[in-house]
Formats: sequence, structure tokens, C-alpha cells
Amino acid sequence: MCFDAAVHRPISVLPALAVLLIAGCSDEPETVNEQNVAVCISPEGDLPATGRMDVEFRQDGKVLATGSANVGGAVGARLPNGEIDVYVNGELYGHAASYAPGTLDEDGELQGVTYLSGPGCPEEAPIG
Repeated sequence: MCFDAAVHRPISVLPALAVLLIAGCSDEPETVNEQNVAVCISPEGDLPATGRMDVEFRQDGKVLATGSANVGGAVGARLPNGEIDVYVNGELYGHAASYAPGTLDEDGELQGVTYLSGPGCPEEAPIG
């Protein structure tokens, strides 16, 4: 009886260990219900008198994030999924929307961005 118990104990541990190893080595990327949104006002269009842009990212009328930059600069934020209204200097500038889960890289940074921009803006958004 003692011999059988010794034989079965290592066998029952091996499947549990295999499951832990497989789970730890999964190639599935981590996802979150968030999106990156960025905006830049083109320095080649109608410019605000102040030369600055004050940005609000809103969802369902609620301000989720704010930022400011000189015209031609970019402002971005990591926001919840869904429709985002982007306001610049108090006026609606555009919309962004994502409903699919966002993918995180190995450093926990959210990949991808919806970038509202025009001529003269930075090639890449400040996030994503």
C-alpha cells in the first residue's frame, strides 16, 4: 500500500505542474478595454489667437482627460473603450471610437492610437 501511494503522488503532481507551465508560457497578449486617442491642430489651418490648444477628451459628456500644447504639437490620452468626443478650445474637433480590447506590450503600454491630425503635425502620436 505504501508503494502505491508513492507511485501515484508524483503522477498527480505532474499534470498540475504541466498546466502551470503552459499557462505561464502562453503567447496570448494581455488586453484591456482601453484605447489611445491623440490630437494635433495643424499649424497650416485656422489658428487659435492664443497659438495654444486646450484639449478635452469626453465620453458621454464627462471629461475624462485634458491636456494643452502649442498648435502643431500633439496631446494624447489612454481612455476607456467607446466613443470619445475630442474638444479643442471648447469646440468639438472630432470623434474617436474603439470597442475592441486594446493590446498591451511587454512593458504594459497600450498599443495603437487613433490620431486626429493634419499637415504640419508630428508624424507619430505622443502615445501608442
